[in-house]
Amino acid sequence: MNKVGAYWDKTKGYKTATGGILLLLFQGYKLIFPDSLSCEWEEWIYNAIGVVSATGILDKLWRNRKKLTEGIKKIFTFIKANDDSDMKISQQGIELIKRHEGLRLTSYICPGGKWTIGYGHTKNAKKGLIITEEQAEQFLRDDLKQAEDTIKAENLNLNQNQFDALVSFVFNLGSYNFKRSALLRLLKEGKPKEEVAKQFGRWVNAGGKKLAGLVRRREEESVLFLK
Repeated sequence: MNKVGAYWDKTKGYKTATGGILLLLFQGYKLIFPDSLSCEWEEWIYNAIGVVSATGILDKLWRNRKKLTEGIKKIFTFIKANDDSDMKISQQGIELIKRHEGLRLTSYICPGGKWTIGYGHTKNAKKGLIITEEQAEQFLRDDLKQAEDTIKAENLNLNQNQFDALVSFVFNLGSYNFKRSALLRLLKEGKPKEEVAKQFGRWVNAGGKKLAGLVRRREEESVLFLK
């Protein structure tokens, strides 16, 4: 109690209810765990309680808790808006992919020479395979997740339009081509988006030929990336 009295005098009395409550809680802790703290730690805690009491900082925070809560929400909203770790392709991006891939329920050989089915699905596609629209939709969702994960693994600072454009790009070309592309290198170097967008137009060939369909797709991806 001598210490308590000393700190009471030092701070000219605990000026706030918070200081008194903290003191009571600490005294209760000491009764339950009498040998858990060294003298140095006890002195530090008493000093901290005295400072809190003298300044009334916790009471001020409590009185302004609404403003504080709103401020914290704004901070986390800003962080989330600039964090693409949980970003997913939007419906706008999905429609772009569907428009260019087209829906085929019977397997076929694409211009790149691969067996394909559904919305450009190549994994497990083979000659004579037939699927339903529901299966095609599920294949698309699975494939898009792989493309999304490939992009998110690079820790790029992207907005939704840029992310959508890149998902379409990776979905069409594959993760390997994306990872070795100049487009990704320029993104990582922080080059202007206009310079990055020009790289889409380099990927318009399949089977050694320039394809009009790929030219149109790359143009749409580039426009979307720049929005």
